[in-house]
Amino acid sequence: MGLKVAGVSLLCQDKRVFDAMWAAGTPCPYEGKIGNEAKAAWLKNPSLAPDGTKIKVDAVKAAELKEQEELEKEEEKEEKNPDDEDTTP
Repeated sequence: MGLKVAGVSLLCQDKRVFDAMWAAGTPCPYEGKIGNEAKAAWLKNPSLAPDGTKIKVDAVKAAELKEQEELEKEEEKEEKNPDDEDTTP
């Protein structure tokens, strides 16, 4: 079994194979884990997936959206509570 996992792992370095395996419901092995354990590990660490794979692209988009939302919240907070300038001599 180990050589099969190693062979699939090698193939999964190609983003097309990685995405095809994911879409088929058989995620690529993750550090020796297979099946649902591998899927959970990939979802936890999408940055380790090959560049251009769907889960990595989605993770980058989600991080960018989260960062944008946080910036908007900060701006709203600053607008509601602007720092009062101390005008005392």
